[in-house]
Amino acid sequence: MGATYDELEIGKTFLSNPVTLTMAHTLLLGSLIHNWHPSHINQDYASRGPFGKVIMHGELTHSLTVGEFSKILFDTSLGQLGASYRLTAPVFEGDTIYTEIVVKEKRPSKKRSGGVVTFGMTAYKQDGTIVSEGEATFLVGNERIQVYSPHTPAGKARAS
Repeated sequence: MGATYDELEIGKTFLSNPVTLTMAHTLLLGSLIHNWHPSHINQDYASRGPFGKVIMHGELTHSLTVGEFSKILFDTSLGQLGASYRLTAPVFEGDTIYTEIVVKEKRPSKKRSGGVVTFGMTAYKQDGTIVSEGEATFLVGNERIQVYSPHTPAGKARAS
């Protein structure tokens, strides 16, 4: 279950599970976003670039960070209102990334039970290097949205 607006306290911190990045991550993301820049897939090209080897997409690092909200706000998010981030260091195949998310601000909604929550997001490599920093803002409810349809066995079991 996700955290409700009332359960999210300023300063509360969430840590993701670490993910070791592979070329499969790059190829999957490249397929989704149609980003086939040679710095991500061509070792010969990348060897002449500033890092000397293939780098992972910045969008991949950011998406690993934002994906954590699907756990934190699993059944309480009423929508993402915005996000901003900046990439601070390159990420390479074999790097292990983990994310720290901190509740920074919150204000109650005038229209709904819950409110607006701003989170700070920081992604790190295995050596502690910060690779991405940013913020994301969500509208978070105080009631959980039923995940399972009430017409299915799982939904009926959850209701009883």
